[in-house]
Amino acid sequence: MNKNQLANYSAVLEQTPLTKHILLGNGFSIACNPVFKYNNIFEFAKEHGLSSRVLNLFNHFGTTNFELVARVLGDTRFVGEQYEFVGPAETQELKDGIDQIKQALVSAIAQTHLATPDAVSEESRQICIDFLRPYKNVFTTNYDLLLYWVSMQGISTKQLNFEDGFRSSVDDPTADYVVFSDHLGSKSGLFYLHGALHLFEQNGETKKHSWKRSQVTITENVIESLKKESFPLFVSEGDSTKKLETIQKSGYLSYCFQKLQRLGSTLVVCGSALGESDEHILRAIGDADYETVWLGVYGDHLSDAAKRMEVIAVKLQDRRKKNKNGKPLEVQYYDVRTAPIWQTLSAISPGKIPARSTVSLNFRAQMAQSS
Repeated sequence: MNKNQLANYSAVLEQTPLTKHILLGNGFSIACNPVFKYNNIFEFAKEHGLSSRVLNLFNHFGTTNFELVARVLGDTRFVGEQYEFVGPAETQELKDGIDQIKQALVSAIAQTHLATPDAVSEESRQICIDFLRPYKNVFTTNYDLLLYWVSMQGISTKQLNFEDGFRSSVDDPTADYVVFSDHLGSKSGLFYLHGALHLFEQNGETKKHSWKRSQVTITENVIESLKKESFPLFVSEGDSTKKLETIQKSGYLSYCFQKLQRLGSTLVVCGSALGESDEHILRAIGDADYETVWLGVYGDHLSDAAKRMEVIAVKLQDRRKKNKNGKPLEVQYYDVRTAPIWQTLSAISPGKIPARSTVSLNFRAQMAQSS
């Protein structure tokens, strides 16, 4: 890569077939608003509200899952009351711990997220709709609401035709939520690989808050749900193995993960570094039937980001070689700063993007030149 400029995003669209898919990472959200630089709600909560006693529980169980730790405290309280080895004071302390977890989560969400879709300009939302339109399936590791807001607008205006598999509850058709009940097959879809704030699990089902049904903002719905001990469904673990364990415990999340793992054609990666905590995503991509993977680089061809992506490319190639189907995988690179995600190219600083579109060599050719 060090001898060639990165491709402009326009080259990605020009060189890819009609059927292509995109994987969005936190860079997608940061490009909209810097508030999303806090991509780990647990880290924010740890610094803004969780006591050392509660943090010790997170550390002991090796998790950043708010619901799991709250459930442990709740179960401890129940068992203690049944066996009468905790008194009123201890029972209150356990209850306070649960309340602290919920309050820290609410505070983290409130302070690391935009309140409503109107916080993003109409123009920016339309530009993002146009950005998403060429793709058949959209995968995201983000659990913020930006993709949800934009897709809902695009679907309502018939500019996008994505589905997510959530339908009215059979048991309660008038509920103010919808339930995941429909595998999409060949339909275009949205897949939240690590869950999202508007999703929650209850009574063995994955449900989605619906503004249209409740007339209440998603963030308000999340807060109300927490009062009922219903936590958002998101994978917040920092370790890839633990993330995969959480994914496999959820019917919805495992379905999304398997969908990424089953597709072919072209995958464009935008705003994701595919670092150590996302090794499970990297392996899924390598195991799939993609013929070409475009890796978005935030920086020029000599940047540290470009060097890291070359390492990612090697990992993808190695994973593909181990795959029993043995299909070749072409890896190419583009400058993600040239992608009109939330603003037009004319609004992007000229000094930050290549002067003209240049197509990168494929990965194998680049390795041959550098050897």
